[in-house]
Amino acid sequence: QAKTCNLSLQDIMEVAGGQVKNRGPFHVLCEEANIYEFWTRDYVQKLVKYLLDQSQSDHRDTLILEIGAGDGLLTHFLKEYMAKIEQNTSSQSFNKRQRK
Repeated sequence: QAKTCNLSLQDIMEVAGGQVKNRGPFHVLCEEANIYEFWTRDYVQKLVKYLLDQSQSDHRDTLILEIGAGDGLLTHFLKEYMAKIEQNTSSQSFNKRQRK
């Protein structure tokens, strides 16, 4: 029989399946606000580049679908960045036509 008298409350909670080690005020704030995912600008931009490269290599219309895998925040950021790319591409095409 294992003795727990020499274990800290934190260690006992970890053994029981709780995650308490390395949990500072930032973690508490995120849990209270129900924030569990962080999407960096770099990650979103690289994911958009990958998705666009894949869709362009296929030469067909492409549907990108997020299926119940989160709160929709990643989809929001993907759409936002893709819209910026589309806007930049459209304005570059317009500028090229103006120069001719």
